[in-house]
Amino acid sequence: MNKLSLLCFLLLSSLCLSQPLEDVIYKKDQSILRGQLIEQNFALGRYKIQLMGGSILVVHQDEILSIKKEAPLPSQDYTSFHYGDSKPALTSSNKDAIDHVWIIGNLWHSLYSPSTNSTGELRDAQRYYGFKLVYQKNHNDLFASRHSWEYGKLKKIETINQEDEALAESSDVPNSRYMGLSSTLIISSNLNKGWQFYTGVGVFEHSYLQEEGDDFYIGARLELGMNYAWQRSQLGIQYHGSMSDNYGSGVDSIFSGGIQYGYAF
Repeated sequence: MNKLSLLCFLLLSSLCLSQPLEDVIYKKDQSILRGQLIEQNFALGRYKIQLMGGSILVVHQDEILSIKKEAPLPSQDYTSFHYGDSKPALTSSNKDAIDHVWIIGNLWHSLYSPSTNSTGELRDAQRYYGFKLVYQKNHNDLFASRHSWEYGKLKKIETINQEDEALAESSDVPNSRYMGLSSTLIISSNLNKGWQFYTGVGVFEHSYLQEEGDDFYIGARLELGMNYAWQRSQLGIQYHGSMSDNYGSGVDSIFSGGIQYGYAF
């Protein structure tokens, strides 16, 4: 080997060694993701990869065949492709990410006020029961916005103690219906598959439709909840308290909750 051939060999070798490598995830559905791993959560079995275009995808351990370091492809303007394809197939998003959730659930809605038959230790609770519909938009893995519509009918009025135990129940229950609208911004421990624990703040409008006249109230609300999410379905429980000066001195607190089922897509 002459000096010129040796020089060319060393130059090519240095170029190959200096070429940056990229992370490549081979998935069980025969798709390949190329980019840079920015998170490896071994406890949750979750990986985050940033693609060439800047998109961030979440991949779970049970979807992965292998993860390798490889040299970038000569022309890489796509996110993933299938084994055996002659041309890369463009994909716009991770099919495993949860972006939207429609939720339906039962509802209990209670208004508490000082009891008219006590000196202050007892309270009256108006119990409404019905259902709710919720649309949730996930902005990323932690933050989401929720918009809900609630409907219920007044079923009973109870006199309760400080432990929320019913001591008496009124036999005269007026015909009253409740409708509520709300928008809430929530922060969650996780908005993809697995356990989700979240809290949020928002605003509401409550309407009470009665024979003697309708009442409308607006205010702020605090929401708490927990879900377990599978790939496309969720099951959980939600609880929120409402605060408003519009209710006046007749009502000292408002709480609602229920069990909910969600479909994610």
